[in-house]
Amino acid sequence: MEDGYIRQLWVAEARTRRDDVRNGLVKTIPGQEVLDRVRKSVTR
Repeated sequence: MEDGYIRQLWVAEARTRRDDVRNGLVKTIPGQEVLDRVRKSVTR
């Protein structure tokens, strides 16, 4: 039962994030750019 509840919460979160992107409330970042930023921050 708990797994189902947690899954529902994640589905709701995913939909909220999707809607935020679609409505222009957040800007997406290309995957390669994210990896480059992470690598840069780790090598400091």
